[in-house]
Amino acid sequence: MAALQGSLKAIDLASIIRLLAGLEQTGWLHLTQPPWEGRLGFEGGRIVAASFGPEQGLDALDALLLMLPDGHFTFTEGLPPAEPERNLALGPRELQLHLAELARTRAALAGRISSWSVVPRPAAGAVSQEAGEPVALTRSALQILLRVDGRRTVAEIATGHGLARTLNDLLVLHDLGLVQLEAGARAPRAVPGSRITRRQVQGALLAAAGAAAGGVLAVLAGRQRGLWTALPGTEPHPGVAMDTVAGSEGALAMRPGGTGTAPPGQSGLPVGTILDERFATNERRWPDDPQSTAWLAGGAYRLFARRPGSFVAIGVPGLWPLRDVAANATFRKLGGPPGGGYGIIVRDQGPGPRDGLNQLGRFYVLGVGDRGEFGIWRRDLDRWIEIVPWTRTDAVHPGSEANEVEVLALGSRLALAVNGTRLAMHEDATLDVGTVGIFVGGDLNEVALERLEVIALS
Repeated sequence: MAALQGSLKAIDLASIIRLLAGLEQTGWLHLTQPPWEGRLGFEGGRIVAASFGPEQGLDALDALLLMLPDGHFTFTEGLPPAEPERNLALGPRELQLHLAELARTRAALAGRISSWSVVPRPAAGAVSQEAGEPVALTRSALQILLRVDGRRTVAEIATGHGLARTLNDLLVLHDLGLVQLEAGARAPRAVPGSRITRRQVQGALLAAAGAAAGGVLAVLAGRQRGLWTALPGTEPHPGVAMDTVAGSEGALAMRPGGTGTAPPGQSGLPVGTILDERFATNERRWPDDPQSTAWLAGGAYRLFARRPGSFVAIGVPGLWPLRDVAANATFRKLGGPPGGGYGIIVRDQGPGPRDGLNQLGRFYVLGVGDRGEFGIWRRDLDRWIEIVPWTRTDAVHPGSEANEVEVLALGSRLALAVNGTRLAMHEDATLDVGTVGIFVGGDLNEVALERLEVIALS
């Protein structure tokens, strides 16, 4: 795997950690934001070492996640950290939960502690409690309160205490009116022990792109949503072989890649989310005819394979061809006999129009069936080529239950995940660029598409 490098302004550190974890990488992630430096050591996707100045282990990991918003990162694949450097032992689920908790803490810091050079001050005005009412403080918060003198910075106060713990204690003291931080509205704090949703612990969408000069790889965008990367330790479906990538020791190799054709008059292509469709309106001009195969109704896009022996394939209106792309969609079966399927189209090269009626095309379909199955196919004009046959899995909800389908096309790699579970990753270099669409198959199968997101990765 070539070195990954980029700016933390473009992708947050938590997303980079999930990316490397999902790819099961081994090596060192170096982080710099002058005058600060830190590093994280990985072995098979697990973080086993962390250092940040005097901070080590979990304290160092927390400090890096909370206080390096504008830094630079470089990941170099290599040998795992040596035994003396190992100071972390978080399991996959523990790591995901910890990242979610720190995300809430970071949100609470917004507008109040933007850097460790902030100087907290004792509150000069009245506190929020009535006079004489006891104020409950932990021993840790009390220690921090005694160190707040209007002269020490956050970094100085945190010495020997741990930066992450210091930040949490300062937030508590600020909320109680005992300490003044930077001017700004008080952001609501998450209640310790509050429920963490599935979306918070899913992996980040894999987002890597080739830089223009010299083919240097840079991570340009990241998302909390989705599972590319998949949660560390998540195994592919046992019935489907997961391909390996030559030259990368089984990891997902990333290489410089070109972009799709830009729209007329547009000199470049945006990277990141280029579509987040909820179907509240039809500003994008989707095919919309209740007497045909697709129409908008009730905040969803309904697709109906009403013609026997024909599928419904609709391209995203106005979308230019893409080479590397991720997409996720929420589908729900509304009616029809058992045996219907639905999914996402990538690398559609025509011929068009992709209007819900045309049956010719060159594209990939990654999808699921209402019997609890998944599969991957390539359309070659008027015939189907099976890449992954229908395969049974408990990860796909059967019948009318909703399924969240996530796909990735990166280089020659095609990957499919459903409801947070990685199911298949295969290589097929036949189609290297094209547009994105949605698919419904099975006679009289009627499906509602509730949401569609498309993320350009290069």
